[in-house]
Amino acid sequence: MKKNVLIFSCCLLFASYLLAQNSNVNETKFEKSNFVRKVSSSTLGSGWSEPTGKANNMTIYANVLKNGVVYMPENLELAVFYGVDNYCYGVSPWFDGGVGVGKLFLFGAQSDFTTQDGFFFKVYDPTNNKIYSIDIPTANDNGVVSDDKFIFVSDGEFGQFDNLVALSLKFDISRTSANTSMGSVSGTANGSYSSGASISVTATPLTGFRFVNWTDGVGGTVMSTNANYTFSANESRNLIANFEFIPISSNISVSSITDAANTDVVVESTGKITVDAVAPTTFKSLALNAGGKLDLPSGRALAVTGNFILKSGSRFVDLNPTGGLTVTGTTTIQQDLTGAGGSTPNGRFWYVGTPVVGATSAVFDAAGGNKLWYYNEPTHAYVEITNNTTTLQAGRGYVVRLGANATVNFTGALISGAQSFNLTKTGTDVKSGFNLIYNPYPSFMRWHTAANLPGAVAKSFWTRTNGSFDSFNVSLNGGTGSSAGVTRYIAPYQAFWVYTASNVSLPIANDMRTLEDFDRPANGLKAKAVNNTQMLRLKVSNGTDGDEILVAFTPEATSGVDNYDTQKMSSDTFVVPEIYTTIGAERFAINSSNTVSDFALGFETKAASNFTIKATTVSNFDVDTKIVLVDKLNNNLETELTEGAEYAFASDVAANSNRFEVKFKSKGATTGVNPATANNVYTLVRNSNNGYELSVLNNKTANVKIFNTVGQLIQNFDNVSVKSIGANLSAGVYTVVVKIDGLQSISKKLSIK
Repeated sequence: MKKNVLIFSCCLLFASYLLAQNSNVNETKFEKSNFVRKVSSSTLGSGWSEPTGKANNMTIYANVLKNGVVYMPENLELAVFYGVDNYCYGVSPWFDGGVGVGKLFLFGAQSDFTTQDGFFFKVYDPTNNKIYSIDIPTANDNGVVSDDKFIFVSDGEFGQFDNLVALSLKFDISRTSANTSMGSVSGTANGSYSSGASISVTATPLTGFRFVNWTDGVGGTVMSTNANYTFSANESRNLIANFEFIPISSNISVSSITDAANTDVVVESTGKITVDAVAPTTFKSLALNAGGKLDLPSGRALAVTGNFILKSGSRFVDLNPTGGLTVTGTTTIQQDLTGAGGSTPNGRFWYVGTPVVGATSAVFDAAGGNKLWYYNEPTHAYVEITNNTTTLQAGRGYVVRLGANATVNFTGALISGAQSFNLTKTGTDVKSGFNLIYNPYPSFMRWHTAANLPGAVAKSFWTRTNGSFDSFNVSLNGGTGSSAGVTRYIAPYQAFWVYTASNVSLPIANDMRTLEDFDRPANGLKAKAVNNTQMLRLKVSNGTDGDEILVAFTPEATSGVDNYDTQKMSSDTFVVPEIYTTIGAERFAINSSNTVSDFALGFETKAASNFTIKATTVSNFDVDTKIVLVDKLNNNLETELTEGAEYAFASDVAANSNRFEVKFKSKGATTGVNPATANNVYTLVRNSNNGYELSVLNNKTANVKIFNTVGQLIQNFDNVSVKSIGANLSAGVYTVVVKIDGLQSISKKLSIK
């Protein structure tokens, strides 16, 4: 049998552990100077004395049973405590003597343990860091003295007993809410329970929160994900009910969030928080998932004591002139970017800027194979950044090309409030004066009106899309796009181009930030009732890449260069074909005039291919007007340009400023018009009743809708083959939209006198 050694330090450690788990008594109660029952110096060394009359005069021999089975790990410790102050009377490791028996020395007179109330056993098992209570056994024939408070065996040597005392472990069960501001717990009371006892606990979340799980200890093993948890006691458990904030999936005000200061707030893709409280609002932490929105109106304040995360595709609008958000933790702005090619990136070029102060080129890992450039206007060239230490400048747009898909993380203080970007113009060539800037805010930005722009700055901006340049003219409130007409709303962190005729400071006002939602129409121009401006938008395509122009006729424009015109920015790429108009020798993507007139259409390609030119918008022209595309290199072949009509042609490498001409004719001129267009399927001519006669060709029927000038639906006709329209309409201008066999709608302008 191994030698039994009484180790006093075990009592101290165990007692302290016990108090930490079960009591608020200060742990210093068990320091040497405060210990009540002291032992001899021969046992524990100098500094300890044996209390008078308190000799080591009792020993307990016992088996420890757990769930009815002998449980005797080598490091198991048994301690005896006196209830009120939890004074430790003895502790000892249990030693396996070959028959699974343990021995505990107790210090004190027998009367101390039989006449006083409040003595109790505790067993500590360091192998699983658990504390157990003891079921007190009854007296047996081996001289065991027992009552409902305590058990002991008179001092003697091991082996003199035929039967050992059986100390059955009880299981200490407690239940606690991890955060009482989020939810409460109820059910079986905290206490010690015999093996097999049925335990039932319930977790009840408060409004705005939901139950997550029960764990054994803080951050411990998950025991159940059911709020109502019933089990049989077979181990001590410190059950913690964990709750979390219910992610916001609808539009709510911040005043409806319970205990926001102690809450980790999450906004889902369909959710939006509006900070409506006059008093400053505090969140423990805040995360906006893709599509999530946060609105901070002027005069409102929001503090986040933890971390603030804006995931790619989320939106945060702070309308406070100097910023109403403060973050104590870390602010992280995430942007998902695609990439390909590995160490030799060959994917998409992304035009972006930094949304935070102090970000460096490390966010793109420019030193690790990814490509990063900025455009230097004085040299009219892109400058590559090849390190991870260059600070990204506020006001400067960057071009990024990644070797693989990545989530880029910007960390630092958000750029907020009014900004000022310095624009330069160096030299006089066609690239002079173009500056690459960006939207610095984590929300859409509504670009300036013409009146708010400095006089030297063009009333247009340009974005790079799929290899070509899209453009928007703020005077015209219209634009071109390789896939759809652009609008004045610029996406978060999007880099774009502006032009200045001289060095100037461009103000970016905080109130340009917009509450515009992400589900707005992709083509804002078509979604609106455009003030009767006659517009023709043409798109050239090689089947993969394309380019657009917009020609408009409005009384406010002139025949020369003015605020209603937008210069052409050439893509200078091998694959993208381009079309353009000209005023003098200068190319334009948007060309406006005050009268409807014919114009030359330039075409350029750096690669031979097959191409199409398609009329993507034909808007507000009189029904008697026929728009014709003339191909001067194909025997002056004419193709009528109704909305959706295409002209197909082939070309070698070319740069021809007048290959095509667009003419505006009356309906009487039909000679030479190519009939093979998708929309040559109905006729609409005036009749004798001050109306129009619509006839659908080829034995087909159509859906016909008539709108007034503000976009209201006035009349709707289904399954029409021949129909007289307009006779019962008031005098004015109307738009008729005809849809045949599911084909794209064809719009015409009607004038009723």
